[in-house]
Amino acid sequence: RLFINSDLALIILCLEFIDEGRDPNIRDEAKNTPLHWAAGAGHSEATAYLLSLPNIDLTAQNLLG
Repeated sequence: RLFINSDLALIILCLEFIDEGRDPNIRDEAKNTPLHWAAGAGHSEATAYLLSLPNIDLTAQNLLG
């Protein structure tokens, strides 16, 4: 449960940064984007929001491909 809450907190923080004008395609050390995190953690509302952004990179790949 703590892991899920940590994922959600990270996603919320990323969404706040994006709302402030930061790059929605920013990557972590494993090349994951906020979209990877939101979709991978099953957060459908965050995923839908990210997919609605005009500059979201739908082809972004992480280190796993």
